[in-house]
Amino acid sequence: MKTFKYLLMQMFYWACFCAIFSFANPYLSSKGVPVSTIGTILAIASILSVIIQPYLAKLIDTYEFFTVRSSILLSLIVPVFAIILMIISDNPLILYTSYTIALCGFLNVQTFMYPFIFEYMNRGYKVNFGFARGMGSISYAIASYTLGTLSAKYSLNFLPMYFLVLTILVILMILTFEPLGKIKKHEEHLPDV
Repeated sequence: MKTFKYLLMQMFYWACFCAIFSFANPYLSSKGVPVSTIGTILAIASILSVIIQPYLAKLIDTYEFFTVRSSILLSLIVPVFAIILMIISDNPLILYTSYTIALCGFLNVQTFMYPFIFEYMNRGYKVNFGFARGMGSISYAIASYTLGTLSAKYSLNFLPMYFLVLTILVILMILTFEPLGKIKKHEEHLPDV
């Protein structure tokens, strides 16, 4: 069951990441954003992600209540609000800022997705990691082909709603994993000496 849930988490995440990263140029260009500004948005999102990740890791190490699961949820909940702003506002500055925040959040998630599932595997849960990760790659490929085909025929104005729906689905998948604090670690039976 954990494999299926992690598989869905991977598929929803990579389908969304494909759209928000690989289709940043066509989407933002369709909104009148200059190419140089698009490059700046991608660069700032990447730099912010590199700066934020060590702080999240320090929070995980320092506070018992802040876990890898919490860091992923935080990295996705903040983009949800940014994406909603993208949907409801036509202000270019809000678009630039919101897109940067959303992309930064998704870049953060990549760092913590693997430690997240390895924690469950280390606690004795059976997860076919390779299969789930492979399905994530297939999901990326399908999303890329589908969005590329749609972008050739139609406007990409639907992308923020696409981001929002898939981000919420990833959050819901993560919430189906019970917090590790509630999981009893399996004790090994050592032979008597």
